[in-house]
Amino acid sequence: MSRQQALDDFFLLSAYVNATRSKCVTRQVGAVLVLGDVRMSDGYNGTPRGIPNCNEGGCLRCNDRTIPSGQQLDKCICIHAESNAILNAYTPVRGATLYVTTSPCLFCAKEIIQAGIVRVIYDEAYHNAKEIEQFLALGKVLGSQHSIDPDRKKGLVALFRSVTAPMDKKS
Repeated sequence: MSRQQALDDFFLLSAYVNATRSKCVTRQVGAVLVLGDVRMSDGYNGTPRGIPNCNEGGCLRCNDRTIPSGQQLDKCICIHAESNAILNAYTPVRGATLYVTTSPCLFCAKEIIQAGIVRVIYDEAYHNAKEIEQFLALGKVLGSQHSIDPDRKKGLVALFRSVTAPMDKKS
């Protein structure tokens, strides 16, 4: 395994750890923003600060089980993991790589291009991942899928959830 592949594995697994912080009731997504091999910021999907979380009824779209996955996203009040990683960075992100558990949506892809991020690495693909990769390429961003071994991912997430479970009960 090359050094870059090892870094991609490490930061994608870190994104999965970040996803465990999400309180979304439909999909937990995590992201890590990296410059070189230095973590700049983290993100996960959820409601804006001060707004009740999805699991507390905060986002009506996420709690409406009649809306199919990927539809009526304009009704969702949650901030995506990619956006949170960009917003949480306290330094310019131009030239950075964004690791995200799931391929970005079009809205996030626009933000990624505008922020000057040069590379997006994701594990799980939405139905339109190839179209998003083509759009990112128009903005001079390399988007590519990097699959993580499902057993490694599952084991890490289970371990992290078991360690953080007592903290989650307090929040």
